[in-house]
Amino acid sequence: MQERTNYRFQPTEGLPVGVEIQKQSGASEVVDISDDSLHVRFRQADAPDLALGIELDVVINLPRREFERAVQVVERRDTDEWRSFNLRFIQRDEDKEELRLFLIKTFQGRTAYRVEPHAAQPVVAAVRFGGSETPIQVKNLSMTGMCAVAELDCDARFAGTRRVQLAISLPETEVPIVLLADIIARNYENGTDAVVEYVMARQRNDLQPA
Repeated sequence: MQERTNYRFQPTEGLPVGVEIQKQSGASEVVDISDDSLHVRFRQADAPDLALGIELDVVINLPRREFERAVQVVERRDTDEWRSFNLRFIQRDEDKEELRLFLIKTFQGRTAYRVEPHAAQPVVAAVRFGGSETPIQVKNLSMTGMCAVAELDCDARFAGTRRVQLAISLPETEVPIVLLADIIARNYENGTDAVVEYVMARQRNDLQPA
């Protein structure tokens, strides 16, 4: 699995991301974006022939702002239907930090205070998906979202999934609180205890007991 030490954000209907490559837009589809690279794909009929290693300029159309970046093609994959590219940004450290902060503010905007569970009062949570329940470790949470960690094999189980059901057991509660959430970012950490970190945003205004 590709090692990633940064968040990759996935466009949504409410938070679209567009890109102009070789001064052309409309034919491409942004799969995800981070502060150091962009994953984009094209239908085979409209796909440009970009060779590995070449450098070119792109314009990234994010909500309320455009970013111009030089990129290098570091990966290319072809299927019968799609041609996809992984484009690595060529940028200064200050430009990378500017993009990182904008992505976090746009896709992970927080409107509520987040707290970290205390070891003496843990918050137990699980993802309910596909008829099974997978435990996750809560790093922090608020009334609008949470950040949680799970084993890497969970990512294969949730591949292509955005919306999941969460069951959260708070200290001194007898039954878990159940709500729907969208996975809005994943952060992969390869190490002795390889995990995937999920950032989740609530999709319901009411909390319901299980």
